[in-house]
Amino acid sequence: DAKGQRQAPLPCGMLQLDDVPSKLLRKIACALPLPAVCSMSLTCRRMHKVCKSNKLWKALVEIHMPAKSAAARQVESGEFSWRSLFIQQWFLGGSLKEQELVLSLLPVTPPYEFDRTHILSRMLAYYRYRGDTSQVLQCSEQFKNMYLTYRAFVEAANCLLFQASAYNWSEDEMEDTPDIKERLYKTAVKYLGDGKHFEYAVELLREMRAMWQKLADANPKSRIAQNLDAKTQGAQALEEAYIEKAKTRGKLLDQYFFVDFSGHCDMFSKLVEDKKFIVRGSESERLLNFVAKLQTRFPDARIIHQHTAEREGQCIYVHACDPVKVSESFAKSHGLPYTETVVPPGMPLDSTSYYRTTGVNVFLYSRPFLRGQALSPQDKFSNLWICQSYLVTKERFPSISRWCEIVKVVDVEKSPLQNAKDSVAAKTVELLRVMQKAKERPDNTKPLSMVLSGIVDAAVSGGIKHYFNSFLTKEYILTHLDDKRQIEKLIYALLRQKEVIADGLDLHRRVASEPMKLFHAKLEDFYAKWSIEITRVCEDATMYLRQSSRPYDARNEQHSSSSFVSSTGEEQASAIRAIIDEVQQHEASAGTGAALPNGES
Repeated sequence: DAKGQRQAPLPCGMLQLDDVPSKLLRKIACALPLPAVCSMSLTCRRMHKVCKSNKLWKALVEIHMPAKSAAARQVESGEFSWRSLFIQQWFLGGSLKEQELVLSLLPVTPPYEFDRTHILSRMLAYYRYRGDTSQVLQCSEQFKNMYLTYRAFVEAANCLLFQASAYNWSEDEMEDTPDIKERLYKTAVKYLGDGKHFEYAVELLREMRAMWQKLADANPKSRIAQNLDAKTQGAQALEEAYIEKAKTRGKLLDQYFFVDFSGHCDMFSKLVEDKKFIVRGSESERLLNFVAKLQTRFPDARIIHQHTAEREGQCIYVHACDPVKVSESFAKSHGLPYTETVVPPGMPLDSTSYYRTTGVNVFLYSRPFLRGQALSPQDKFSNLWICQSYLVTKERFPSISRWCEIVKVVDVEKSPLQNAKDSVAAKTVELLRVMQKAKERPDNTKPLSMVLSGIVDAAVSGGIKHYFNSFLTKEYILTHLDDKRQIEKLIYALLRQKEVIADGLDLHRRVASEPMKLFHAKLEDFYAKWSIEITRVCEDATMYLRQSSRPYDARNEQHSSSSFVSSTGEEQASAIRAIIDEVQQHEASAGTGAALPNGES
């Protein structure tokens, strides 16, 4: 009982817990899952004693780790306990000495980065469990040196920030922790600059300036207070330089790859067998170069690039993917993590894309597939669906590891009509962003010229015409009444894109240099022809939508497009007013990381 006295025997011959032999309790513990053994040790002193006994942990080692190793012989010699051995095996997959030996034998080359990362991550988790701060810092230092060898500066900076988290901004002049933390921060800022993550470097500089000011206010006679002006001026100058570099950097070129292992590979098969990973590649790294590293590490594995390919033996499916931040509603409806995109004050407009693609643990890759029987090339286009796979990882990128296991996969199917509407809307948003940048920097018109050329050429050469012939014909509209809302959205997306292209061409005419005048004239000529065509098709399609309330009869066509425009202009505006508001909300929030209609940022 609570006083430690033995209670009276229970009726019907039942035994109390104290009457159960320890050997039987150990056998019960061996049959339980490991988390249950930990919970069992918290119930009472007797169970705590049983669960910490060396005999129990020896039995658990024999059950879960039957292979005898050098570590087991060290236990038998009395060097350390069976419980210590089990904890090492649980965290490290072997003894600490074995892992250190393997780490020393592995080449410090890119093909073996995963193996070194996996061992160092396990050692780091083990040392953190033990509370061994010195070993934790030493392990993270090994991480940093490895990444510097690979020129992975962002991960090296994250390793330094991990080390800095062990120190505080102390106000005590006798402690040297502020100097250590400041030195780690400054080195991390340099590495982030080398990795072109200028925005993150600016955030660290601002954090240092704020802490310097706080420490100086707390102790005006301190060393930091005496050097505050010089420190602040140096940090501000570096901050302004990084902001200017962020303006001229353009889009961040970090590459991400989806890697799916299936089958047995080699002696490290347990690490990758039937597992999926997201890998952050080097800047501008091509898929072929990444695949070459995988083939060097796993020479017996077959690399496949088609999701539907047969997987026999050792196979590695590799595909490029993109980091995304989905909208809150989309995340809630599909069970995905939601991360709000917040751009700190003072950052340039170009930094919006940076904050939209960093600090994320959701990645997207799309693959097309045919649904139904395609009797003609046009049928094939209208039956081509898109499967969007949203991949969720344990950690957010970038972190101290470039390999992270996928813990959840959510597949979302997108119809051909929805894909057409989203593609047009995404191109419009992209053009609006580039136009805003061109207004801020009229001397750099190359991005605007490239985007305008891509949209106008695609519209003229057949990309948009496929949408006309597949989704905006009378036969399709009047036989797909369930898609009426999506067709209305596609019509407005096309008309809105036409307006934005006109504004973009007008801006391009005003800021284009003299050598670009001929190129601009060609764009104007192409757009004039395409504008007439898209207006006619959208007017006819809107008329067909009005007829969709009546049963379709190919012999009955009472209205022409010209009479429709003159007589039903107000009805047409009312029908798509809600669509206009929806798409304009996406355009207005494009700079804040809001989602496009399909849920992507």
